[in-house]
Amino acid sequence: MARSRLLIVSIITGACLVGVPIPTHAGQRIPDTLERAFELSHGLTLRATNTTGVYAFRGVRKLPIRGNLIAFSFRTAPKDESRAAGAVAFEARFHTQQGWGAWDEIPIDEDGPDAGSIDARRAVDRVFAGPTWVGTSDYMMVRVVANAGAPVVSDIRVHVINSLGDARVPDVFHRVVNAISRFMHGSEAEAMPATPRIITRHGWGANEDWREKDCCPRYASSVKMAFIHHTAGTNSYSRSQSAAIVRGIYRFHTKTRHWSDIGYNFLVDRYGQIFEGRYGGMDRPVVGAHVKAFNRYSTGISLMGNFVSAHPTSAMISALKRLLAWKLDIHHIPAVGTVYMTAAGGDPKFHEGRRYRMNRISGHRDGQQTSCPGINVYRLLPSIRRSVRAIGYPKIYLPSLSNSLLRPDGDTKNETSTVRATFDRSVHWTVAFRTNAGTLLKTFTGTGTSEAVTWNGKDSGGALADTGVVRYTINARYGSRIARAVTGSIYMVNKHPDGTVLRSTTRTVVVEAGKARPVPTALVANSWYRPAEVVAATNAEIDRYAVGDPVSIREGTLLVEPDGTYSIISGGERRPFATGVYAALGYPAAAALPIDATQLAGLSSGPQINDATQQATACARRTARR
Repeated sequence: MARSRLLIVSIITGACLVGVPIPTHAGQRIPDTLERAFELSHGLTLRATNTTGVYAFRGVRKLPIRGNLIAFSFRTAPKDESRAAGAVAFEARFHTQQGWGAWDEIPIDEDGPDAGSIDARRAVDRVFAGPTWVGTSDYMMVRVVANAGAPVVSDIRVHVINSLGDARVPDVFHRVVNAISRFMHGSEAEAMPATPRIITRHGWGANEDWREKDCCPRYASSVKMAFIHHTAGTNSYSRSQSAAIVRGIYRFHTKTRHWSDIGYNFLVDRYGQIFEGRYGGMDRPVVGAHVKAFNRYSTGISLMGNFVSAHPTSAMISALKRLLAWKLDIHHIPAVGTVYMTAAGGDPKFHEGRRYRMNRISGHRDGQQTSCPGINVYRLLPSIRRSVRAIGYPKIYLPSLSNSLLRPDGDTKNETSTVRATFDRSVHWTVAFRTNAGTLLKTFTGTGTSEAVTWNGKDSGGALADTGVVRYTINARYGSRIARAVTGSIYMVNKHPDGTVLRSTTRTVVVEAGKARPVPTALVANSWYRPAEVVAATNAEIDRYAVGDPVSIREGTLLVEPDGTYSIISGGERRPFATGVYAALGYPAAAALPIDATQLAGLSSGPQINDATQQATACARRTARR
């Protein structure tokens, strides 16, 4: 065995000495990702033209580092950006170890964030083309084409990203050491997340320092649909290169375009490998930057390649279906059907604030002016929707809650809450309500393709649930098969916290120590509480409390009597001010509450206040709740 290993090491050493490239593997140490940018040609400016097919630039450029992912960018007036996408084209071919490749058009990158979002505010004010995966290249030939309608374009740059770790040609010594190390130690096992198998950000080597952490990730309240994209890059890459492509796109989005993170929520390669995209939780409604007007409430999945003329592999489409089936089921969204989405702005075709009808699984071109995800993927979407619908059953669709606050007090508002859902087939369903601690309150069951359970806040014995969070769960079963459960919460109000002022049509009380203390008059209420602090209630709700002692008028309350005399409640008595003393002590006239003769007759009277230099032994009325 030792002799065999020595022989293989000798062969590797010889291969390195004669320059044979040694392949890299996804499982080895994640290399650093480097980026360089340079001006394509100093001072190059494309003038507005009405002629099609004008070569504004043709030339060969040596790359500052060996590049794996290449993109172009330029500046134009903001009003001309959408016009530039169809009138300016980049064509390039790249030199690799295999020689010069074929000419490829590098399409304008039309992915993007919603207008006004944090990604849009951070973004560089440039138009980008690409990026495209080139393997490992040291030279490129470039043609910049201006077609009819092209605007003025300037500051054309080339962005070179290396994510394979081969930016520089290593010397023979390092080639030998690295190759022997890979042979002796082998590759690390790939990450094995839950089904579907997804390579996490850690697994593909995301540098978490690149993403913006102060503002992001951002979350929507739910996911309503999925957009399918293609990266518009090469279709010729090895399985082990896929992680490097994802790292390159991540670098391009964060450091070149200055977005907060990679724009896509997921990526899928031609071998069926699924990669986690934007940070924030694969099972959560993370807002991406992949379709300019509809990022909120959608998830973006990008197929790695260009499918305008090429066809996606069966492994890629199979993985896409598995990913969609899992992701949509997490959010309980049907694969077949439509939804209305509100445009957030950013694309001239879709007006901000207007609602547009979309398929639950749509192509990027359905939400933006673009050819993405390529005609050969777009044509597959109807069959993809049907296949995703058929994967796994039973399924719970579109759960909803009529209101999240339940306050059964007899005033006809928030008396009940209705939980609704539909199912992909006739199922045995259960809706259960539990306290936040897990104690079962009530269960409803039934059979069918939908359910609508209305709960009045009472347990199975007819008693109202205590104030607090109530959790509900929707379960469905078809034979021995169980659906992914739906969970949600309702806030139940049975009794109010101490200090709450409740007022019905006939009485006012304040809740203290779990009892309802009567507030006998409006004068007493106004001496303690502002009108905005009073909660409307019914007598039935107030009757749930034991009766406490009545509330007395507050010490320090200032009064103005029917004859204009000012007085103050001090020591439980009404003490009038002598003429001029009230103002001399600094009390404003507006601070005094008016009192009528009947109310005045019910108060005990104390000695008059004559000293204009000495406050009474009570503070002036405050307006805060006791």
